[in-house]
Amino acid sequence: MPSFMAVRLFFLISGFYMALVLSAKYRGPNHVSVFYINRFLRLFPAYVIAALVMAILYVMAADRPGAPEQSLLVTEIRQHAAGQPGQLGIGSLLAMLIPNLFIFGSDLVYLFHHTAAGWIFTFGIDLAGQPEAVRGSVFLLLPAAWSIGIELWFYLLAPLLTRLKTSWIVSLGVASLVLHLGMDAWKPWANYCFFPAALWFFMGGILAHRVWQVGWFNTVDRRTVWAVAITALGLLFFREFIPGYRNYPAPVYLTLAIALPFIFEAFRKVAWDRWIGNLSYPVYLFHAAVIVVAHNYFGNLHFLPVIAATLALSLIVNLGVEEPLERFRQRRATRSLQGAQV
Repeated sequence: MPSFMAVRLFFLISGFYMALVLSAKYRGPNHVSVFYINRFLRLFPAYVIAALVMAILYVMAADRPGAPEQSLLVTEIRQHAAGQPGQLGIGSLLAMLIPNLFIFGSDLVYLFHHTAAGWIFTFGIDLAGQPEAVRGSVFLLLPAAWSIGIELWFYLLAPLLTRLKTSWIVSLGVASLVLHLGMDAWKPWANYCFFPAALWFFMGGILAHRVWQVGWFNTVDRRTVWAVAITALGLLFFREFIPGYRNYPAPVYLTLAIALPFIFEAFRKVAWDRWIGNLSYPVYLFHAAVIVVAHNYFGNLHFLPVIAATLALSLIVNLGVEEPLERFRQRRATRSLQGAQV
């Protein structure tokens, strides 16, 4: 599946899941602060480790002039440390440390280009006639973290959005979709990293959760639930082999939006499914490190060793970092929420 489709499908799932946990788990006077802190504990520890690993790999690569995977951020820092001028001024360099250390703003960086005249807001569209212009994302240690940056904006708003009336959810979703389509008609891909134009995916996930919540859904026959879930997953997994369907993203998004309540209901008590879901975040964070090592030290490796190494590293991170943190997060949330209700 094309990466842009996969990212947007994840936004749909995120809207559903945040609506689920905020309605079922986070209640009481301090539920918003507990939610924010738990999201922080969920995202940042593994991210910091991944960013540190990438920084070390790029510092090592900087001492290997022929290494194909290099980091402009590391190059800039080394030049400034040596007293040499770089592309970025010291102010810009310090500003770039914020998304690299804290994820916040990693999506916004994609909306700018840096030129000899400084930063230009471009929505990420390459500047005609300025080949020297570089997209701000080249100064990120983990460029893929832009989607987590978008997630963070949603997490900030989620406690409010998930409590709005359905009519407001629909209205906000439609407004975001109109903006999305308008920007795409104006300049293709201008909307890709722009949170307001991505909000409609999250709103779709919230609406899917409300479908799952309503009384009539509980009366749906179990065989129907599984039939819809498996059919939808089949359409998504085998999208590239279905003529017509594979060529348009809208039916793919609609497939998941409609089927999300059924997929969740079918799999929500399946332990191995939850375990795979928990493994997905380390895979997302650490695959770039494996690719850097593969390119810089082994040349063009076959994709299977890269996938195997990514899974092995992700298992280590999941068992050593993610699972202990998850147990701590759940204990902390339970204590905090129960204490607020006493």
